[in-house]
Amino acid sequence: METVHIHHPYTPQQLTTNPCVLTLGFFDGVHRGHQAVIQRGREVAQQQHLPLAVMTFNQHPRLVFRQLNYPENTYLSTLAQKEKILAQLGVDILYVIDFTSAFASLTPANFVEQYLVGLQAQTVVAGFDYTFGNQPAPVTELANYAQQRFTVTIVSRETAAALKISSSRIRTLFDRGDLQQANQLLGYVYTTQAVVLHGATYIALQVTPTSRLPAAGQYVVKLHFNQHWYDAQVTVPSTHTDQQIQLTSSELTQPIFGEIVTLAWLNKLEQPQQLPVSRLGAYPTK
Repeated sequence: METVHIHHPYTPQQLTTNPCVLTLGFFDGVHRGHQAVIQRGREVAQQQHLPLAVMTFNQHPRLVFRQLNYPENTYLSTLAQKEKILAQLGVDILYVIDFTSAFASLTPANFVEQYLVGLQAQTVVAGFDYTFGNQPAPVTELANYAQQRFTVTIVSRETAAALKISSSRIRTLFDRGDLQQANQLLGYVYTTQAVVLHGATYIALQVTPTSRLPAAGQYVVKLHFNQHWYDAQVTVPSTHTDQQIQLTSSELTQPIFGEIVTLAWLNKLEQPQQLPVSRLGAYPTK
């Protein structure tokens, strides 16, 4: 998959683009609802014999409009994780737009002209709740702005237990410590990266600053180091705004201070383990 970073303002002449099917969304977590949108885009791309492109942002739009405190400033997936999962889903091109105040000021018409027509979209695919432009305009108005320059496909919502699958719903599950249900809605096992550090009386794990952590408690995880997965347990303290957690136990006994490891979050210690069956993500379950 090719990743192209675009800083606004830009002109189409600055990029070498080809006709594509363009799928729109921020896709935090690339959960099952997002996967349905991308799957529809892939089907359309195959029918039209065109590459599948995804347009997303380098940061959540809310960062531009207001001050965010922890944990609002964290994500279910870093850009690197998002890139990996999108590649696994068969995306050919990823356009990453820098979401700034200047970009946020674009009218719906200018957004369509510069970013949809400019990127040579033949068909635009988006979820039912996608909005665009500074007003903002609902996705149902996209065909009017297209002026027959591209077609529009709108994907209806994905549900689980009669509720919409959404990033906000998954974050709520994280805040309850319910990783089992969160992983089911993601469609893969949630992972974070961390640096192994010396704590005062324990081994500390410094989790990537922008990654979301679950509620305080003890969790069963898989720890990935040197191409192997090890059984482990971690403790998330009641205050973890510094993103530091404790490695309680691990099959890996050798000292690895200073190393970067990956944690696959399975569930709370006292709850049974039930993994989603998926080839997506860093921790394989199929």
